[in-house]
Amino acid sequence: MKTIIIFATFCILATTAMGQIVNPGYDSTLAKTLGADEYGMKW
Repeated sequence: MKTIIIFATFCILATTAMGQIVNPGYDSTLAKTLGADEYGMKW
């Protein structure tokens, strides 16, 4: 039972950590040039 709890906690933490990685391919200068907002999205 203890192993399952540790494994589940690890999976949750790993998923949360992966969600915080910054996109290395994002070019803020290009986004501004194309008229995108702070998230890189255009309307």
